[in-house]
Amino acid sequence: MSESCPAVSIIVPAHQVTAYIGQALDSILAQTFTDYEIIVVNDGCPDTAALETTLQGYAARIRYQRQENGGVGAARRTAVLAARAPLIAQLDPDDWWEPTYLEAQLARMSAEPDLDMLYPNGYYFGDASLESKLLMEYSPSRGEVTFCRLMSGHVNILYSALIRKEAILRAGNFDPDFRTSEDFDLWLRILKSGGRIAYHRIPLVHYRKRAGSLTSSALRTCEWIVRVLDKIERSLALSDEEAKSLKARRVAVQMERELLLGKQAVQLHNWTKARQHIEQYQCHRPSLKISGILLLLRWSPQLLGWLHDARDGLLRRGFFKARAPESIEVAGAGEWNTRGVE
Repeated sequence: MSESCPAVSIIVPAHQVTAYIGQALDSILAQTFTDYEIIVVNDGCPDTAALETTLQGYAARIRYQRQENGGVGAARRTAVLAARAPLIAQLDPDDWWEPTYLEAQLARMSAEPDLDMLYPNGYYFGDASLESKLLMEYSPSRGEVTFCRLMSGHVNILYSALIRKEAILRAGNFDPDFRTSEDFDLWLRILKSGGRIAYHRIPLVHYRKRAGSLTSSALRTCEWIVRVLDKIERSLALSDEEAKSLKARRVAVQMERELLLGKQAVQLHNWTKARQHIEQYQCHRPSLKISGILLLLRWSPQLLGWLHDARDGLLRRGFFKARAPESIEVAGAGEWNTRGVE
């Protein structure tokens, strides 16, 4: 790591990640490219004492900042403002990089000086149904990265990107008001400010699917995405095509929320609510599978509940593998058993 201005600032927000952050930092220290600084932002971590004990072994290699809990948007904003390098690399503290992450990313950025942001492919881990699956199987990117294609789901920007700091600041930096989906908000603003974003398919990051309620997490993500869309519509001058794509994304997210609420109601054996939510989704995107689920809800809801619980149990144990989305159109979850990136 250079004593003066490094080539890359790696930002690592930390909140309730003490058990994982060592693996993330070890993967940074194992990089073949070494001219970087590491900025760890403690975002009001409730186990700060344990976190700082873990970080003692890395004290000589990191820049450490503490702040009151403001969410990941606030933590990333703090780290960007503290960064000394012209390039920003993002790594969440429960994920890790391949040793050539920086070398491969920098080679492409150096070859294309007009490129503002570059993201790679990666692997899932931590969920038996997705273990060693490629991120771009479930969050595909096809074709050019544009505002409308990001809205439509033809491209899905993966968070662990290498970004020019100037492009982040030109777009207004991460919004501290967003506790999640802060990256989606920034990517849209970078594109609207004239930034060029690209990707490649070399898997360089390992993305952890952590234990917990995936349905509840996905519901929260839907709510935050709608907040992002509301902000973008309110604050940016959109072309007719962009405005149309934003409205389509809002409808899709709202319908995905209906499907997730239906799934949650099935888990709780609240058959009436499950039927109401899934009927709303069926109006948006009819399919034989959803029709079959509604039929079971009408005539044998207990059987549907048993089938759902059995399927989830087999997925958790890795007997079944999660299926990749059949469509790249922005249409919500699309299938009852789709498991995408949170």
